[in-house]
Amino acid sequence: MLVASFGPTNPHRGDAIVATFFWSGSTTRITSVTDRLSDGTSVGNAYALVDSISAGGVSMATFAATNVGNFLDPNPPGEKVLLVQATLSDSVPDGGVMVSAWSGVEGVSTQALGMRRSASGSGSTSPTVASAGSITANAGALVYGVTMANRLAGRSGPTGFSNITSMSDAAGLVAGGDYVVAAGAGSFDPQWGWGFNQPTTWLATVLSLNAASPAPTPSGAPATRVVFTVQPSTTTAGSSIAPPVKVAAQDSVGTTDTTFRGTITVDIGTNPGAGTLSGTRSVAAVNGVATFSNLSINQPGNGYTLQATAVGLTPGTSAPFNITAPPPPPPPPPPPQGSGITLDRQNGLLGSVPAPGITIIKKGFNPVNPHRGDAIVATFFWAGASTITGVSDHETNGKLVGNTYRLVESLSAGGLTMATYVATNAQNFPDAFDERVTLGDSVLVVEASFSSPVTRGGVMISAWVGVDAVSSFRSLRERSCTGSC
Repeated sequence: MLVASFGPTNPHRGDAIVATFFWSGSTTRITSVTDRLSDGTSVGNAYALVDSISAGGVSMATFAATNVGNFLDPNPPGEKVLLVQATLSDSVPDGGVMVSAWSGVEGVSTQALGMRRSASGSGSTSPTVASAGSITANAGALVYGVTMANRLAGRSGPTGFSNITSMSDAAGLVAGGDYVVAAGAGSFDPQWGWGFNQPTTWLATVLSLNAASPAPTPSGAPATRVVFTVQPSTTTAGSSIAPPVKVAAQDSVGTTDTTFRGTITVDIGTNPGAGTLSGTRSVAAVNGVATFSNLSINQPGNGYTLQATAVGLTPGTSAPFNITAPPPPPPPPPPPQGSGITLDRQNGLLGSVPAPGITIIKKGFNPVNPHRGDAIVATFFWAGASTITGVSDHETNGKLVGNTYRLVESLSAGGLTMATYVATNAQNFPDAFDERVTLGDSVLVVEASFSSPVTRGGVMISAWVGVDAVSSFRSLRERSCTGSC
């Protein structure tokens, strides 16, 4: 691991940090770059690799993090100091770090990083010129150059550049960094003059970081109120209001205050349908305008309004709008033509009851409900003299479903009883065809209640597509017997 600190004083929050790591070895790689405080607290800024290069048994890699934060600014001298560290894939015999922090760099990393180039070479005379090559940079950009060599030697800096720092150690590594802030857009090619007197390898990198965009010029007096500039439109209940609602901070004559960066919050004003507003309701304004892209209301009604508020500003009310009821779900698909009656779902259980005193036998169609409109056949088996007092259905969340189960036939012999019930055109439960069925919550359960506790029993349930929806005993044909029939 290679570590460097900003001690004794931390940089400012919002700075860009550039960290260049140097080490002996050409196969070892940096696996991560992170930051922490000197007391061990993780800071968590994101460091992106800008460029790296290896040659002559030495390596150099530069990383950058923009808009840094999560540390004390200022810090007590020598306490909670910010450290930047690189974790390497292998141990190295020698290495170092150069860290620098820069104010005024663009805070979005993808917009901050401009061109970068790296190169390597060797020489044995003085001066040996080291250059990564030419890059272009925008006006106001930071042009950062760094070079290293694998043998102790002096060097002269690039013309027009200022030195950041120079470093060397007894093992033979030597490095230094230089910079310039571009007065205007153009090309930059920092060149160092190394004073070699024997064969030596050099590495060099140059990069640019763009300056932060200037704050927008104020376009009027300070804001005094919030105004809906894109009104909410008629939308289906539960769907996002489109186009997105926009609210602006404006002055008394209707000019948007582009310097306003405060938070604007919207809520329901007039509420004819007792609806609830969902989505991101509080948004920070950008150039004076807050955009609400995912607002929705869950209940239909005519004449809803929204109200917008912001601290210190007069609230604003939207124009009325309507929320319409969603269309009904599509009906379940009919059974294939010519297929007649087909088995849709089935389940069952048989055995001893789980505890004494049980007067109910029940089973669900988990994991998937049948279709609405099916006929459900439920046959119950039990030992003992108890009788069924009723058959009903409900969801696993306890919600009563309410289909009517008619006794088709029952038979008792040898201390055993079996009874079959049928419900046609079953309804009032989530249909797996067009609704989400949640295991343990909305599965359809059929149950029989008994006149007295049963010790052993079970039930077999099945659902059938294509059965006539009208239930009558005239349409049923049944027969039961014991022994041989």
